[in-house]
Amino acid sequence: VRDWSEDVHALRAIYDALNGKNWWVKWDIDRIDDSQGSYCEWYGIRCNSLNHIERINLFSNNLYGRLPSEIGKISTLKYLDLAANYITGTIPSTFQLLSLIEHISLASNSLYGPLPKGLHNLYQLQTLNVAGNMLSGEIPLGLLVAAKDSSLKNIYLNGNRFTGFINEKFKDITDMKELHLADNDWYCPNMISVAEDYSTWATY
Repeated sequence: VRDWSEDVHALRAIYDALNGKNWWVKWDIDRIDDSQGSYCEWYGIRCNSLNHIERINLFSNNLYGRLPSEIGKISTLKYLDLAANYITGTIPSTFQLLSLIEHISLASNSLYGPLPKGLHNLYQLQTLNVAGNMLSGEIPLGLLVAAKDSSLKNIYLNGNRFTGFINEKFKDITDMKELHLADNDWYCPNMISVAEDYSTWATY
């Protein structure tokens, strides 16, 4: 059985790194060690029958600061929504450790830098929403692999600073439900020289 103290350590890191004392709805962080699983009653948290965290939803709760790497230690996490806050910095590489994650929403923050590597390891991930940040770099190959070979069918990359080409293989993923790529800095050469359907995948 997984040690619940790992969740305690991760929650403390989230609270401290994202200025929990100024959240609109706060966690009772001073009582986190009172009893096993007491945090399961906190705002935005849902646990499984073993008191391990499965959901964290702190949408629009006045979070600001940098995402702590300890988030990746919540190995039972399936749903993470930290959208519409004031989070800055890069997305920690430890996100690739969230092997059970199904939904990640970090939209409408001030995140920058590239998407982390290892997205192809998230076989259960269905939705990745990082729209409305300042993320940059090219689309990692792992994102395409995840969309083609696993559960990832909803991708929101719009409203960032991504560059480079949009891989044409995206159009071959016939069961993709949502793919939003607009309002980035994609490179689209003269349309005569590119594949026939390329223009449908980019805003230029």
